[in-house]
Amino acid sequence: MMMNSKNVKKLLGLSFVAAACSVATGCAASFEVAEEQGADGEGTVGTTSQALIFSSVITVANGTTSTTGVLVAPDTALIVSSAFPTSQNPTQLTTRSFVGSSVGNGRDLVRHTSQRVALVKLSASSSRAVSFNTAPMSQMVGRTIECSGVNAQGASVRRRLVAQSASGNELFVDVPPAVGFTPADPPVTFGEIGLACLDPNGHGGLLGILVGTRTVLSVRAFMDWFPGAQNLFTVRATGARPMSLYYLRNQSDWASKNCLDIPWGTVEDHAPVNQFPCNFALSQRFYLDYSRDPNAPALVSASSGLCVDIPNESSVSGTPLQQTRCNGQRNQKWTQRIFNPAGTSGSAGWGWVSGQPTNLCLTGSRTNNFGQSLPTSTSTCQSGTTANTEQRWFIQWN
Repeated sequence: MMMNSKNVKKLLGLSFVAAACSVATGCAASFEVAEEQGADGEGTVGTTSQALIFSSVITVANGTTSTTGVLVAPDTALIVSSAFPTSQNPTQLTTRSFVGSSVGNGRDLVRHTSQRVALVKLSASSSRAVSFNTAPMSQMVGRTIECSGVNAQGASVRRRLVAQSASGNELFVDVPPAVGFTPADPPVTFGEIGLACLDPNGHGGLLGILVGTRTVLSVRAFMDWFPGAQNLFTVRATGARPMSLYYLRNQSDWASKNCLDIPWGTVEDHAPVNQFPCNFALSQRFYLDYSRDPNAPALVSASSGLCVDIPNESSVSGTPLQQTRCNGQRNQKWTQRIFNPAGTSGSAGWGWVSGQPTNLCLTGSRTNNFGQSLPTSTSTCQSGTTANTEQRWFIQWN
């Protein structure tokens, strides 16, 4: 039969009241969960085949396989990253809600560099974005949680799972044991990975994602990544300059060919920006984002979506660099200056001068790091010398 939103609520036995929450700020909020009254006056919870727990749960599919998506912003769905291959073209992803309507096709896809989740940017917006339950996973031990969505074949799935133990942001779960003549539920299958989970006896809201057959990953593990990922969507969509994804290779130790690098490609706010032998990984790719200033781009990490930043707008020479959320301020703006131009000894390279009022340049290290990471900083520009190789950066793209 045709299902409208009222029918869905009746099937689920749940109603949802969204709390104020913004994915852009990494907020912590929750849903209030209330039972619908059945005809007999009792609260109804539906059956295992009646899958939808969240009004913001959708199906994301590529024509071959399907997975659960959770709308964490009006036009952004959270999925488990293993659902689709790394070569997946996001524009070939389609979506549908549990009332049968499309939520738009995929526009872009960003994967978390260390957690097993990804975000899909959609071509349409919805008003059904979820909020989050940030309770520590240790508090869930001994409780029964509910996980809902679709399996790899696109069929609706709803699971009740018992939280047995926790470690950090991971909750280890299993199906309820047999009770009397009631057999135990069948084990969770690999095709069900990606289900969205909540604590029905608590404040509701998205508690986490089922990232393994017995592992739920808390939203606490990845919600601080959302602003950087959303910034990547914006930078990629604007495409301020052609071929704007670059490697910055330092000239100070030409033999080792060191590049500007985010250690391990971390998405952590305030992580250091280092220099490491060029390996052309995502951690060494940067977008030149001219969207806030046409003359002084921000250097946006392709792995985190965060900006190369001078902490606290420091004017002290030798201040180590960090990555942090992009804000358009002058300590995240850089202008290019040609150092050692043609006609002088040595090789020419671009110097990157900070937007600070003082004369500070992006500076690497002359030390041979033998494969180890070295710090970068902003130091007084040495534009009048041919010996400033640690301030010369060659721009490459692929």
